[in-house]
Amino acid sequence: MRVQAVHWEMLLSFCEENPQLITNKFNSSEGRAKAVAMWQTIANRLNSLGYGEKSVEGWRKTLTDWKSKTKAKAATLRRDQGQTGGGSPHLPPLSPLEERILSLMGVTAFMGNETVPELGFGEVEVQHVEISDRETPKSSMVVEHDYSDENQVDENDEPCTSHGHSSQGIGKRGTKRKLEYGSGKGKSKSKGRMHLNVPASSGLLQLSRESVNVLKGIQKNTDRIATSLETLISQNFTCKCNAQTCKNNK
Repeated sequence: MRVQAVHWEMLLSFCEENPQLITNKFNSSEGRAKAVAMWQTIANRLNSLGYGEKSVEGWRKTLTDWKSKTKAKAATLRRDQGQTGGGSPHLPPLSPLEERILSLMGVTAFMGNETVPELGFGEVEVQHVEISDRETPKSSMVVEHDYSDENQVDENDEPCTSHGHSSQGIGKRGTKRKLEYGSGKGKSKSKGRMHLNVPASSGLLQLSRESVNVLKGIQKNTDRIATSLETLISQNFTCKCNAQTCKNNK
């Protein structure tokens, strides 16, 4: 039998009242027995609509297939939004029923691995703060995230898709987010507090000047000592000569 719109509405409403049917979180034996009872209840209600009948396992497979197709469709829409830069999608949007079942499944159901950070919650503003006025090469860094679902959408035996505003929420969750920091050379301007750059060579120059002055003083003192020694040697030599002369005269 082909599932009708009234089947989808009844099945989804029952799942909203009993979300465990979507998450399959029945850990204990009592929980599993409760799940069997709930599936039997909804199967009886669906079969009573008069469009044909399915077994409990048949209706469970119907719900499982619907979840898988809706998840794949949501992922494809997200990928398409990323490729078109947030423009008009190439695929029909999600129907209200599909959005409702996605809400029960949770965001991570169509966004991939739970360990992957979620993207799409508004725009990310990257502020550049530079403290130098000199031309310096800027490095370029690109951070790109791309999450996709390889499952393909099967259009058979699934709820009809409406072209309402329902896909806007999904469209805002871009598949890719690219953060690029400037490249090439450019004159950066300081923002915020002003910084005064003092060249390191000025301190060395001052130290060199002081060292030169000290060396000049040492040189002057050395010259004075040398002059004094020469004078003493000359006087001593003169005295010796005079003494020798006097001795010879005697």
